Amino acid sequence: MNIRKIVEELPGNNGNAFSSSKRLYNSIKVNESKIIEKGGILFEGIDFEIDDKEKGGIIVFSTDVNAIKQSDNKIIDWLKKKTKTIDNRLNYKKKIDKVANENELIGWTVGKFLNGRYTAHNGKTYGENSLSVEIVGISIDKLIDVAEELCNLFEQESVLVKDYTTGKILFVNGKWGKLYDF
Repeated sequence: MNIRKIVEELPGNNGNAFSSSKRLYNSIKVNESKIIEKGGILFEGIDFEIDDKEKGGIIVFSTDVNAIKQSDNKIIDWLKKKTKTIDNRLNYKKKIDKVANENELIGWTVGKFLNGRYTAHNGKTYGENSLSVEIVGISIDKLIDVAEELCNLFEQESVLVKDYTTGKILFVNGKWGKLYDF
């Protein structure tokens, strides 16, 4: 048995006509005009092909710190959240590159790939102001690990993960908990 982070799968089959996960899955896609930065090594010719079990996915999160309480004092809480939000907005590239290098990622792209807005069951809104990191060449387990690191680094309650291998939409938080087998 694997001990996994708390991971929630969006209910519904991606294939049925009324599935909210199908609509959400289709609304998160890479648009070249919305790419902020590309990382990793790119080659003109094909050097290698990524395994079907390591297609990667997209991790969507906000740079705003507002869900996690910073202090019992409302004014101090507000000030700390604003300070951390400014730090996240100014230093997001360094933070993402640090996680990418620590996890030896092959290639990643940073942009705003969620087209529209989506509110999760916990009230968290993902949308046009969200930052997205597309990662290729990693398994779903590694994708969840990276999502957890980004969740903690950007001090988020949860992050939205679109997995290319399984076609699932997941919500990942930075806490240990529930068993989740893939």
